[in-house]
Amino acid sequence: MDTLRRHHIAAFAALGCTAVLLTGCTQQDETPAETETVMNTVTNTVENTQAQDDGASSEAPADPSGDATTDACEDESVDNPLTGEEPIPAHFAESPESTGYFHYEAPSEAPDACMPLSWVVLNGGNGTAESSNGTAGSSRQTIALFAEGELVTDPAPILARRIESVDRIDDSTVRVNYAFFGDAPAAADKNIPGSATFHWDGSSVEVSDNTIPVELNESAETLDLGAVT
Repeated sequence: MDTLRRHHIAAFAALGCTAVLLTGCTQQDETPAETETVMNTVTNTVENTQAQDDGASSEAPADPSGDATTDACEDESVDNPLTGEEPIPAHFAESPESTGYFHYEAPSEAPDACMPLSWVVLNGGNGTAESSNGTAGSSRQTIALFAEGELVTDPAPILARRIESVDRIDDSTVRVNYAFFGDAPAAADKNIPGSATFHWDGSSVEVSDNTIPVELNESAETLDLGAVT
């Protein structure tokens, strides 16, 4: 009886072991399928994400720097009528009935098409309609302003011995520093300084901070640029 009982117990143990092994085999067979499903899902997600990224990267980002606008205005040119081919009529505050003429060279630089207010320097000398006097005392310089690409005729440019410098304050404002002839002979090169600020307000040019001596303002020589345009 003991021998039979041992055989039964051994048989049940063997069956139990077989059941455990079958369960274990079943779990091993099912696990790769689940893993494969998960892996396929992850792979599909990655591929879809890459496809979306590739589509987004193909669009050029907007350029916030404004370089395109700057390039566009740099390609434009300002129509400058100051060619130097004809002298410009000059008026003298002390002798309003008389008219002289300013003979000048075409400016070497063009007005800035990208700025609301820009300028060119004119070099020349006073004389008659036919020719310049050609003396040291007749040499002059002045500034011609351009607002939105158009030659400014009012205020009329004042003729000075020379333009010392032009300082840009902002896009629509410049300050001009002049040197005027004094009482001494021209050869002495003794000058009287003066400055004025010019501002374009969108419709006209305003003058402020004028430090040109009163006597020079009262005897100023100015250009009639209306005769040019």
